[in-house]
Amino acid sequence: MIQLVSCGHNFVHSDGIRIDRSSGAGNYAFVLFRSKAEVVIDGTAYTVDNNAYILMQPSTPYMYRDLEKPFVNDWFHCEGTELGAYLQQLQLPLDRPAEAATRRPCPGASWNFKT
Repeated sequence: MIQLVSCGHNFVHSDGIRIDRSSGAGNYAFVLFRSKAEVVIDGTAYTVDNNAYILMQPSTPYMYRDLEKPFVNDWFHCEGTELGAYLQQLQLPLDRPAEAATRRPCPGASWNFKT
């Protein structure tokens, strides 16, 4: 079972933000960046643009901070006894930035997405 610990959607930090978890968050942490940011994961620095995300394991040290204001993100923290194995099965990138997929319909599909 997966338990949601906390979350935020389209969260606006007008004065910017700096999150520093030098010992990890203690649970899985997902952040979708809607603003440009600097991310440091286990000592390696990255600059990420909007539409990038990170999915951090509970004990991975990380820090992120705004590179533009206001800073906007979506985020959640979750935990579960079988979550690590499930994420490996899904082959999601862990502990490194990745680009979120865009919502494009498949060729020939008649889906409409609201933006």
